[in-house]
Amino acid sequence: PIDKGSVVVTKADGTTITDDKNGTMSDGGSVNYATGEVKFNSALTGAKIALTYNNAIVPNYLYPELSGHNTQQVGDVTMAIRSELIMGEEHKLRAIASMTAGYNINKEYGIDMNMEFKKQVANEINKEKERLVIADMFIKAEGGNAITWSTTPRPGVSDAEHAEGLQLALNLAAAQLYTNTSGNISATSIVAGANVVAYLTKCRNFVPAEIPKNGGSFLAGKLGTLDVYQTPALGANDFFLTATGEDFWQRGTVVGDYMPITSSEPVTLGDFTTQSGYVSIYGYKVLNGKLYIRGRLTA
Repeated sequence: PIDKGSVVVTKADGTTITDDKNGTMSDGGSVNYATGEVKFNSALTGAKIALTYNNAIVPNYLYPELSGHNTQQVGDVTMAIRSELIMGEEHKLRAIASMTAGYNINKEYGIDMNMEFKKQVANEINKEKERLVIADMFIKAEGGNAITWSTTPRPGVSDAEHAEGLQLALNLAAAQLYTNTSGNISATSIVAGANVVAYLTKCRNFVPAEIPKNGGSFLAGKLGTLDVYQTPALGANDFFLTATGEDFWQRGTVVGDYMPITSSEPVTLGDFTTQSGYVSIYGYKVLNGKLYIRGRLTA
């Protein structure tokens, strides 16, 4: 049952309708405390109703599509799933090596050059894929206005102090990405060319990471909560900020591997050069460019 005297209706103009503990509403309507039925004699567009039931506040949201009611509308959440075509393309590489050189290295140092050669070729194919995907993210970034930051400090400002301005610009871009996703995803990383990373290392809260020795893109460090990746896929003065989550629907780009790296049988020619081919088939697509904001350093 409804507690007597607990029914309160707040109208759109701020005025209220209450019950008199005897089953009568102040606008002439009525309330049945046993069944919970409440009737009003006033227009209730935009109104909210609250009451206590067994001494607990129970908000009662009435849907406008129900007959006789036109109160606060409850929002809907709609999820749509659509298919996206991602075309896989062949990426080939021909490798040429000297059979006698491989034999000599194996004898002198005990290194299986055939295996080492395959590892290096596979590494090059993977780095090519990395460069293509990262460059596409930069091109299709549309999360906000592109960031332009001048590397020339104002008179009387040191390079270290000036570099803090770059971090401020990145923080503002990160706030824009957060707003774009209604607060669901925060900026997670910066992908940048060599010059950009060099400036970021001057920031006070930049923490460097160990540089790997295999080339390609690598984690250069952290700038506050942001991971900073250095990559040869972008120009030295180019960068982009990205926001990605842990779930698949929080990712802006999809990479689909169709055929793993596959090699042909080696063929040795009359001059003892050995040739073999390598191929991989994969596709990639930026599905949500609003999760990226690009930028560039200027003089």
